[in-house]
Amino acid sequence: MIETCHDEIIRKNREIYSETSSIVWQVAVYGGLHGGWEFLNLGGSRALEIIAQSTGGIKGKRVLELCAGQAAPARYLAHKYGCRVTAVEMNPGQVANARARVAELDEETAALVEIVEADVLSYEPSGAFDVVFSMDSAMLIPDLPRLLEVSRRALRAGGRMELITIGAGPFMDEKTRAFAWDIDGMLSLLTMGEWTRLFEDAGFSAIHAEDITALAIENSKKLDAALLENREEIERAEGRDTFLGWMNVGAAYLAAFSRGSLSYLHVSASAPGIM
Repeated sequence: MIETCHDEIIRKNREIYSETSSIVWQVAVYGGLHGGWEFLNLGGSRALEIIAQSTGGIKGKRVLELCAGQAAPARYLAHKYGCRVTAVEMNPGQVANARARVAELDEETAALVEIVEADVLSYEPSGAFDVVFSMDSAMLIPDLPRLLEVSRRALRAGGRMELITIGAGPFMDEKTRAFAWDIDGMLSLLTMGEWTRLFEDAGFSAIHAEDITALAIENSKKLDAALLENREEIERAEGRDTFLGWMNVGAAYLAAFSRGSLSYLHVSASAPGIM
């Protein structure tokens, strides 16, 4: 785990994730990788379907999304499954994006999504949720036990916590850790075993952890192809250096997943109480 102060973490988050509407994001990430959905995560709709299946049926349930970004996963679950979703995000730029996107939804779907601006580590949930989930964000959080404590307190008895995150693979090294911090602010890259123990220590039960790195590799290749397909438009709008920068970073992540330095993990568990 990278050692750094909370203020630096917040600064890094806002530096990296406040501007996500550039041509690269629009044509390569949202359009090419995610079929038009504005997912900031790697797994996209397929990862959300893993979560939906893991809950044993998410339709119409009350859901809390932690570290929501611009709340595309929350909007997806409200649109497809009629979930009532509260989406918590601390980055003001992303909160503004999320609220603007919700305002564009049809009235019925928009009424299902609530956007809350707050740091998840100090968030005080109101009421009991059926499902709490977080996608591709836990590796950005400095205090993972606190994240799981907030999640457990937000859940009804027997409710499900669903986590998808980039983690440490069996061949993690310090060079990869430094790269992931410098590029994307990742400071908490844990192995599957470490995540399982954290969930146990937090009081969760029926813990299930699975390696879904194959999805990360597949989507990394898909993003690479989308970048190449839209090269002219990207270079025209943002310059050759921006295009090459995205290609180089993408290649580095793909190599890290492929050689086992990084992993892509799904961890799910039940809150204490009647199952």
